[in-house]
Amino acid sequence: MGGPRRTCIGCRRVKGKRELMRVVRGEDGRARLDRAATASGRGAYVCPVVECVDRGLVAGRLAHAFRHPVREPLEGAAEIVDHWRGR
Repeated sequence: MGGPRRTCIGCRRVKGKRELMRVVRGEDGRARLDRAATASGRGAYVCPVVECVDRGLVAGRLAHAFRHPVREPLEGAAEIVDHWRGR
């Protein structure tokens, strides 16, 4: 299992970086999906399943991961997962 490993902020499982979705804090302070994984700054990782997104993308966990206050994303968990999968 080569390559970088990251911890999901939803389930706390360690997985390969490519298996997880990257979330960043936008300039407006709101969390957003970084589908290309190229945005600058600190990122948090979450499994691409609705349950992990629901658990992980709450403001408290995100603020801890980003070390800065953050607003929850506008999209729901299912929409985020669908967007990441390209639907």
